[in-house]
Amino acid sequence: MAPASISWRKARRKGKLVKKTGCPKGRKDSSLTKELDTLHRISGFIDSITDLKSLLKMIMEESKKVVNAEASSLLLYDNEKDELYFEVALGKRGENVKEIRLKAGQGIAGTVARKKKSINISNVKKTNMWNSDADKMSGFKTRSILAVPMIRKNNLSGVIEVLNKKGADNFSSEDVRIMEILAEQAALCIENAKLYEENLRTARMAAIGQTMAELSHYIKNVLAGFEASSSLLESGLEKDNRKLIEQGWSFLKQSEEKISSLVMNMLSYSKNRKPSFDLHDVNKVVGDVVSLMQPRLKEKSIGIESNLDKNIKEIVIDSDGIYNCVLNLISNAMEAIEGENGKITVNTLDDKENKQVKIEIKDNGNGIPKDKLNNVFNLFYSSKKKGTGLGLAVTKKIIDEHKGKISVESQEGKGTKFTIVLSANANK
Repeated sequence: MAPASISWRKARRKGKLVKKTGCPKGRKDSSLTKELDTLHRISGFIDSITDLKSLLKMIMEESKKVVNAEASSLLLYDNEKDELYFEVALGKRGENVKEIRLKAGQGIAGTVARKKKSINISNVKKTNMWNSDADKMSGFKTRSILAVPMIRKNNLSGVIEVLNKKGADNFSSEDVRIMEILAEQAALCIENAKLYEENLRTARMAAIGQTMAELSHYIKNVLAGFEASSSLLESGLEKDNRKLIEQGWSFLKQSEEKISSLVMNMLSYSKNRKPSFDLHDVNKVVGDVVSLMQPRLKEKSIGIESNLDKNIKEIVIDSDGIYNCVLNLISNAMEAIEGENGKITVNTLDDKENKQVKIEIKDNGNGIPKDKLNNVFNLFYSSKKKGTGLGLAVTKKIIDEHKGKISVESQEGKGTKFTIVLSANANK
């Protein structure tokens, strides 16, 4: 916003100078009003710098409006190739126009780019600079044209063109001044938009790098489990030792489950899926997960208890999504428990007063440090040494899709409780 404000102040000083020198007041005041109005309009789209294509469309529309032109076009400058190109082209045949690239010095826009000076032509057929390719591809008939360079710190961003002044044969010197004001601010906006996009690309690459590092580390550990189980199975078969075979098979199943869980969580988090909402019995969904996990928990000598509120009626949920959430939370609880007397408690509660259904998963494991509680739902954050940091991020995403809430309470050495809150809405 600062550059627009600076130009505005300059325009105001210019207005004061007009009064002091006694120049023809009516005409100068009208011109000044238009210039100030242009700056005011520009300030309205300066904040749109995060989306370059939308910004360019706004600049084109504003250019056409501010000087009362029939059409407008905007070409960006490719510094490496020393060419101009249409990044955005409006109209039914706009995509054809986007194929045109002009060398600096070629055509009216190319000449403006080379000289960094505005060109105002009342009849394009009377100049050898005119390149009619865009008209042929778009079907538009250009009569008059005003082309203005977009310059920032003496660096060319591109060229704005306005075509065919409505109600007149050509664009006025006042139109030229107004377009130059707009082009100067447009260059600033484009520079900021490109910087934003570059920063976004850098951030995405950093995120991809983090993803690869985190997943590679976890997969490496799982592969180590496959190798260990394979070794045990081979040794058991060679020695005809059933105990070694059973041990190897158990390790193999655990490793397979870890890979399966990783893949499912990656798909759930990255996929822009549309939840399949329908009426379902929450108690049945939760009960199915408890039944599935009981054999694994028994192997680890961990007890599981479920208290399902019989007053809960069918509600609208994505049953697969909630199933995955409960599975992730029980799996997390299992991994948090070390030693003997491990216990997991799963409760469902009908909160009629608030028209909500709650699902609670409690464990008596190691707990989560207080200073880390706020991070547990962040992608790739894990309070466990062997976790991926995907499970809770996926769970949070699914609950958000339900417009529900998930919270965590924990105390080091005493355990953790996760609570899912869903709407008790029974209407599809």
